[in-house]
Amino acid sequence: MTTQPWAEASSQASCKAARSSPSTATVSGPFHTPLMAPAGDALAERFRTTAFHEPRIPVIFNCLGAEKPEGITIPELLVRQVQSSVYMEDSLRRMAAMGLDALVEIGPGKALSGFVKKTVPELPVYAVETAAELEQLTETLKGTSL
Repeated sequence: MTTQPWAEASSQASCKAARSSPSTATVSGPFHTPLMAPAGDALAERFRTTAFHEPRIPVIFNCLGAEKPEGITIPELLVRQVQSSVYMEDSLRRMAAMGLDALVEIGPGKALSGFVKKTVPELPVYAVETAAELEQLTETLKGTSL
């Protein structure tokens, strides 16, 4: 994978608006950019027939880098998540401040785990790619104090 021109342009525009410097990432698609608006629109349409309830536990929305504020719905945030910049560093710092024991990255690759290690090095992070690895991690961590 290579850095795409649309990714660079989107990053520069977002950073200019936020008055910050862009960081580059190798990506395979225009995720978390306005180019995903059609997907966001499709989600919004689907969510019109889906019931959402307030979370019972804290949920960090990385399109905000924080918990859901009053006056914004979960479907609005999920649509925003698809088609706007994410605040991963803010999200990680917020989770660490909440007193998490560890983070688990579930899915292919370990890019997010590396970012966690750089952003909040005091927080243990585990990466699992398969159901078997998740089961193994669960067994390994049972009864341990992180």
